[in-house]
Amino acid sequence: NLQKSKENLADFEISDEDYENAIETWKSFDPPYYKFNFAWVCYCTQETTQQVTITVKYGKVTHIEKVGTSEEISLAYNNVTENGPTGSPIPLKYLSIEGLFEWFERELKKNPYSITVNYNNEHGYMTSAFIDRVQEIADEELGFQISAFEELVFEDTKCKSDYKICPDGSRLKRDPDNNCK
Repeated sequence: NLQKSKENLADFEISDEDYENAIETWKSFDPPYYKFNFAWVCYCTQETTQQVTITVKYGKVTHIEKVGTSEEISLAYNNVTENGPTGSPIPLKYLSIEGLFEWFERELKKNPYSITVNYNNEHGYMTSAFIDRVQEIADEELGFQISAFEELVFEDTKCKSDYKICPDGSRLKRDPDNNCK
């Protein structure tokens, strides 16, 4: 759990031990296929803050559906290549866990007034993050919550393993669309 504000830390460089440990834990876990429930937390529209289930394969979002209705959200809409049901592009994208770490790092570089973040101890992903960008402005805070994380198993796996162990001990992800190389 990391809580910082400019009163006790003037620089939000990515050097906090908890944050670095979380990233390393996530990178070593590195699941090729997973899903989780997600919601943006902000003073935004209901469409923006709705809870969704995000499915990720090899670091890319492959499926998004609204929790409770199973209504699918178009990947083209999420990637802002098409307008949504209201005729406007999606206000905030749905991201993979890797994408959320990248989003968080971009937000930290904007030197926010305060941040709060919590991690999953076993796998290192952020279970929640909340950023108050400017102390003097009300209702511009932004964050997210993650729940129900689940590692998935490929049903149509073409490869013996999702990883190839190299002679030097390093691991490479196998690509099932490239003859498992």
